Amino acid sequence: MNLSDLKLNPYDDLEEISIKNEVIDFILGDDFGTQKFNPFIHRALRRDKYDKPDKCTCWDPVANEGKCGCPYCDGVGYYWDESIIPGIIYLLNKRKIVGVLDTEIAAGRAGDYDLAFISQYDIQINSQDYLLEPHLNNNGFIQYPLKSKSKFLILEGVERRLDWANKEYSLSIISKVV
Repeated sequence: MNLSDLKLNPYDDLEEISIKNEVIDFILGDDFGTQKFNPFIHRALRRDKYDKPDKCTCWDPVANEGKCGCPYCDGVGYYWDESIIPGIIYLLNKRKIVGVLDTEIAAGRAGDYDLAFISQYDIQINSQDYLLEPHLNNNGFIQYPLKSKSKFLILEGVERRLDWANKEYSLSIISKVV
């Protein structure tokens, strides 16, 4: 054996993994053969050319909100476009009682948990959008008529970028709406 035969770095032959592909493989199940995601319904607010939400016909300018029970916007006051997207809800942490006393929580939201929604890199999620977790049947398909188990408000959408500033996956900070 010659000294030139020895490898100084045993990792020279290995390729760097792509986080983007790893997230897609994990969510879609290509890594272990079983899908790991749940289908969610993404309600993306429609926006005008000035990037302002498009108000529904039920919008009340005096109350500055939509009308409860509106069949077009579900009382939110803005139109949206719905799509089914794969993703995973991840518990970031449970707030301690000391932390809860130091933070403001908007009325109508469950604020004792910090939650994140992880989705593929090509899914665009913006703040003020909604996520609905639909009821699924025993085979994992969405039950119709559509009923949601949980509703989440997107507080912040964060693009996670790594290699050469490529977008690797989408991370959204969410709050459960009660």
